[in-house]
Amino acid sequence: MFIRALQFGPRAPTSNKILRSLYWALRGCQYWLCFYDDEVEVDVEDLLSNPFNTQPPSLDRLQELTGFDKKWLMFMYRNFKQRCSNGRMSSCQWRSIFRMLFPHAADCQFADRLYKAISDIRGHSHITFEV
Repeated sequence: MFIRALQFGPRAPTSNKILRSLYWALRGCQYWLCFYDDEVEVDVEDLLSNPFNTQPPSLDRLQELTGFDKKWLMFMYRNFKQRCSNGRMSSCQWRSIFRMLFPHAADCQFADRLYKAISDIRGHSHITFEV
């Protein structure tokens, strides 16, 4: 019994429902406290705009321009629309995706510079799936 108390690592899951519920509630609070994005910016233009105002280029045209497979392009577009239902990605959305891809990044300066480089190509303040 004493040796079991000295072992390190994950413990066996508890069978007590109350303790398990309490554990997951505390984990949810920990996630909210540690990963809450206080830099969320609400863009009134995005809220008021028509979500169907951006028309992506044809799949054949995208394949011709990028050299990617049609299935990959469809996968990417579907994920893009799930994240950005109005078809435009704001810098705040870009940062959240960057944080998911690179959780150990110290800051978002590189992500901001990359976002600015991509969004400034067309002269917009957002990223679209357009060419």
